[in-house]
Amino acid sequence: EAGEAPESPVHKRVVAMVEEEVRELVAMHTSGGLPETWNLDAIEEHFNRWQIPLPEDFYPENINQLKREQLANLCVDHALASYDAKRQHIDDQLATFGDKTNTGAEILRGFERSVMLRVVDILWMDHIDSLDVLRSGIGLRALAQRDPLVEFKNEAFTSFDHLKHQIRHFVAENVMMAQIELRAAVPEPAAPPPNQLKTNTDEIAAASGQAKTATVPTVPTALKANEANRKPKPAMTQKKQLKQLQREAKALPNGAAPSRPTPTRTVALTTPDEEDGSTVQRPVVRTSKAGPVKPGTVSHPGAASRSGGRPPTKSQPQR
Repeated sequence: EAGEAPESPVHKRVVAMVEEEVRELVAMHTSGGLPETWNLDAIEEHFNRWQIPLPEDFYPENINQLKREQLANLCVDHALASYDAKRQHIDDQLATFGDKTNTGAEILRGFERSVMLRVVDILWMDHIDSLDVLRSGIGLRALAQRDPLVEFKNEAFTSFDHLKHQIRHFVAENVMMAQIELRAAVPEPAAPPPNQLKTNTDEIAAASGQAKTATVPTVPTALKANEANRKPKPAMTQKKQLKQLQREAKALPNGAAPSRPTPTRTVALTTPDEEDGSTVQRPVVRTSKAGPVKPGTVSHPGAASRSGGRPPTKSQPQR
């Protein structure tokens, strides 16, 4: 939290993990009885990887009088002092930015919590997966005359110890290798200035003698109606004509006859060809006032009604 005390439980746990990691590192490379057999180069390389190299006067002049416990304490003090320098570095950055609401200790504690949660989450999921694999094959231990339940407990206990060791190692590695750099907060974009633009519409209106709110003349409604009337209307079919006649008949009084439109029909007239004697059908438009003309008939004098499309025959003189 922002108001968390500098010596929080998480911070104490992280410091303890760093100390345990350094002591284990020293014990691993100083397993020999004499200082001449110790691998001091490996210890220096590990601190260089943490970006906190050991100073030149770190070791005493007489290396043979150096004890293992004394070397471990020197390495722990150097690691914790370098880790505390990170907090001081954050305070210096906050002073540069002029931020008085936060402190280096608060930011560092938040960083420690995030590292702890991320490491524990990842390693705990791996630990659960390893237990599932162990549970699926633990029954085979019975073939070797071993109790699968006892074997599972032993293996699970060993796996949990390994989990704790990994958590300590990765937390110490992450907090010691991290370089915390702050960035200045990006200011929010300023609101655009109010519209202060002015136009000379008043002067133009005064010079032209027109009102400022004069509207643009629109097209008269009569012209629009004429344009609509100019559009071609679709042809009326026989069915629509019949419905129109029925509506007119209903609207008229009893005994009155509705006005019927003059039907127009196209008649196919079959005439013989004078050149080769074949028949040719030519469309002829006829208008009948009495009623519709049936196809295949001709309603004009001098023409006989014919059907079937047969060519006309010449009349034979009487003998």
